[in-house]
Parts: sequence; C-alpha cells; structure tokens
Amino acid sequence: MWPKGKKPKITLIDKGDRFVFKPLLYELVNGTAQSWEVAPTYAQLLAPYPIQFIQDKVLEVQPEQTLQDGGSATGGTVRLASGTELEYDWLVVSLGAAADPRGVPGVRDYARPFVTLEDAEYVAQRLAEFEARAAVGQPQATVVIVGAGYAGVELSAVVGERVRGKARVVLVTPGADILETAPPGQRDAAAQALRALGVSIVTGSKVAAVQQAAAYTPVDPQDPVTVAAAASGASLPADQPPAAPTPSYPTTSSTGSSSNGSSSSSYSSARNSSHAGQPSCIVKLE
Repeated sequence: MWPKGKKPKITLIDKGDRFVFKPLLYELVNGTAQSWEVAPTYAQLLAPYPIQFIQDKVLEVQPEQTLQDGGSATGGTVRLASGTELEYDWLVVSLGAAADPRGVPGVRDYARPFVTLEDAEYVAQRLAEFEARAAVGQPQATVVIVGAGYAGVELSAVVGERVRGKARVVLVTPGADILETAPPGQRDAAAQALRALGVSIVTGSKVAAVQQAAAYTPVDPQDPVTVAAAASGASLPADQPPAAPTPSYPTTSSTGSSSNGSSSSSYSSARNSSHAGQPSCIVKLE
C-alpha cells in the first residue's frame, strides 16, 4: 500500500488505441471470439482506474542524470511525436513483440505475420474465402504454417479444425519434430491431434524464399499476391503437400504464427486474387 497522499500518477503511452490480447487471436480465427473481446480499447480497460492514457509515439527519452548503465536516479522527460513532453520519476519500457522475417527473401513482400488484430481478421477472412471456394467445387487452397513451436502448433490446430475437408493445411518446421522443447508425451499428443484434423507435418525443412508464382506458373501479371508469415520464418499457403523434404511449394494463401516471441513490424501484403486452381506464390524449402 502506498502511504496516504503518496500514490503515484500513472500514465500509459501507446501508438495504438487498443490492447491486443494475443492468446485470443486464435479464437478470432475460428469465430469463437469477437474483435472487441480480443482487442478492447484502452479507454474501456482503464476506465475503472485512475490511469491516464495517451495515444502517441515516443520519439526520445531524456534522463536528467544519466548513470553508467544508461538509467537515471532522478527521473527524466519523455518526448512524444505530437510535441508533448512528459516528466517522469520512474519509467517502464514494455514494447511487446512482433514477428521476425529472419531475413528470408520475399517474406516482407508476400507475407504477413500473425501478430495483430488486423492479421487475425485477415486470416479469418481468407479462410472464409477458401470455404466459399470449396463450397462451389473449386480446387482446395492450401495453408502452410511455418514454425512448429507452441504458437505455430496452436494456429495449425485452429486452422485445421476450421477448414477440415475444405482446404489443406501444412505445418513446416526446420526442427526434427514439432514442439521440440516440450515433453515427448505432449509432442506425440499434439502430432496425433494435428493429423486427426488433416494437418500434414513437414519436419527438417527451412523456408529459403517466397517468390511470385509467376516465376514458375503463368499468372495474370495484374493479379497481386498474398502470403502470411510466421515469426519463426514464414507462414505460407501452398497448393499441395510436399512429396520430398526440399520441394518448391506453389502457394495459394496463408496464415502465420509467432513461435519465438521475436519482433518486427507487420509486413505489407496485397490482396490475393489468384485464379481458381492456380497458385499465387511459391514457398521454396531447403
């Protein structure tokens, strides 16, 4: 308890207006949660508490008396993009995490991480399109999720459950098995559950590059391409499961998931308008 009259004033600064509860992003994909539940506004969350929220971007932190470790014993000032300057006694920096493309060529151009509310909404929309496509007898799309940590496995299960019988789902990992840090029993149970949902598992394969399918398959040059990426590499859609450990993957659409908590901003991606039965991208594995 703070001494009477000594309770500090708390100010929260974020460039967005919503708090994204990432464990619920999966629920948004399978339709068991709504956007307002997954990402409530800070105004809603903080309404019961005496906390000031400022939607802005921090440009600079200037300690009053810099210590050897870069900190300050006496507080300092935070300068915001709007020009506002806020004085502080204690500063907590908590930047969160985002996806890391790991330097894989093509990921930033043709991929999208599964990190934000917008990413989850995009994935849900694409899956709905695949379901509609299957309903009228068009060839099934293939969703490839790269990275078989806890997040990648959970996303594979959610996507596999939703599109079972309507689209193919492939989980790719560079490791010898999924969930490599988990107890063997958990790994076996997870693999069994994924296969029961129709998810194909490819181990020992890294994503070497993501390229336009036009390099391999004739595609209308006016058609933009879309792929989604995972923090552990890239999460990309393909037309059919690989027959060998080092195939080129023709892809149709995709979803991504972070499995290592590393970070970067979300990638730009274009509308996927590939023709029925024709891939939009190639995911090359090594």
